[in-house]
Amino acid sequence: MSEIQSLATGFTKTTQSDWRAHAEKALKGAPLESLFSSTSDGGIIAPVYPRTCGAVPITSRIAGAPWTIAARMDHPDPKEANRLLHAELEHGASEVTLVFQGAPTAYGFGLPVDQASLCEALDGIRLDAVPLRIEPHPRALESAAWISEFVDEAPFGRVETAVSFGIDTIGSLARHGVVPADRPAVEAQMAATVAALRTADQTDNHFGFIGSFLEADGRVYHDAGASSALELGTVFATIASLLRSLAGEDADVLDLMIGIGVSLAVDQNQLESIAKLRACRLLWNRLAEVLDLPFWPPLRIHAQTSWPMMTRRDPHSNLLRTTLAAFAAGVGGANSIAVLPFTQVLGLPDALARRLARNTQLLLIEESHIDAVMDPSAGSGALEALTDATCHAAWQAFQEIEKAGGIVEALASGMVQDRIAQHRQSVATNVADGTTTIIGTTDFSIDMAQPVEVLLSETVPDPAIGMPTTPCVPLAPWRLANEHEPGAGAA
Repeated sequence: MSEIQSLATGFTKTTQSDWRAHAEKALKGAPLESLFSSTSDGGIIAPVYPRTCGAVPITSRIAGAPWTIAARMDHPDPKEANRLLHAELEHGASEVTLVFQGAPTAYGFGLPVDQASLCEALDGIRLDAVPLRIEPHPRALESAAWISEFVDEAPFGRVETAVSFGIDTIGSLARHGVVPADRPAVEAQMAATVAALRTADQTDNHFGFIGSFLEADGRVYHDAGASSALELGTVFATIASLLRSLAGEDADVLDLMIGIGVSLAVDQNQLESIAKLRACRLLWNRLAEVLDLPFWPPLRIHAQTSWPMMTRRDPHSNLLRTTLAAFAAGVGGANSIAVLPFTQVLGLPDALARRLARNTQLLLIEESHIDAVMDPSAGSGALEALTDATCHAAWQAFQEIEKAGGIVEALASGMVQDRIAQHRQSVATNVADGTTTIIGTTDFSIDMAQPVEVLLSETVPDPAIGMPTTPCVPLAPWRLANEHEPGAGAA
């Protein structure tokens, strides 16, 4: 530190007023406001910020503790999925993620939704040594029972097994454009399932699982075109709905919150993605205060690189975008990260694409060591201001959804869909007029992209939802059409 200070000796200490004077001179009559930009939620980004003094780190991941590297397994053949999973774990992945057909994040593929497929895919996987994550899907309540049976028959016990069960009865239904016809029955089934997973069975010594039972998944809204603040707003409206569904007379709200996890998308906009993850933790703490809890319960955040930002034209440029997004997730304090392989938009990724997705995270951890600092953004004037702005916009979106009766009612009325459509149209307009560019597609495009290999290009049909439903407007994954190939987002 003393050596760094000595290097600064002799430099005149400048103020923001000094910078303003020099900036106005350099602009030669142009307004200073020309240096300002805006976020996807309309927030103002200034060109220079002072350091934020007294900032406190915002994270639940301690310094030196890396996030878990999620190995997404979406192969429709359970036997092949098992082979690929073993290869992923042998080469550095530290979390197993099963993606079933019909999941909002299956993107056309996924394991068959049955118990035999789950057991075959997990054959030989020691769940007492590696955590398991189930991507939210419409039949997650059923798959939770399958996992329980699988673990109970294994040589290890529930108490040794960390599982995120992916029970999100709202997000998956929103993706498919339906809401439960009998919500009380669905909520009762969800409550019974969670109770069975968390409590001890004294008859055969089966103890509760470690991990998140319920999931508030923001990716389904991000994939449809939502801004960062609206994605967070829907997440916290989902959390509020889950708490209302499960909070009976004797329910422990603190215990319920500990059993809820959050999934968010991160894209190539590093600053906004970092701010979104940091804002999520602040909003979580704020919700705990509103509920008058004795302390802030820990929050587990799973981050996945954005699906809409991926482009089919020059897919190798997706490697740049996913690296930026993974960096943002790591800096933002995600507990687990899934990097979508760069060929995901072209078909089922092969071993090379999966290896590059996995190694992106290994390099960030093992060589860049971005996990070594607890919340490196703390104190950065720009990121603290952006985090604060995201918090305010997200809390406002959350309150608007609550005023509409909650997330289910807001989806049934089309309110959430309308808000997403407005932002989606804004992004599409910016791409069309050149304000926003997509590297490798609308900017710096090449005529002959290097061909890539995929395991499968034909998608599998989504299975039936499996419960009585009422139609609403679906939140289908968004792909932005342009003059070249389908793509989305900006680079």
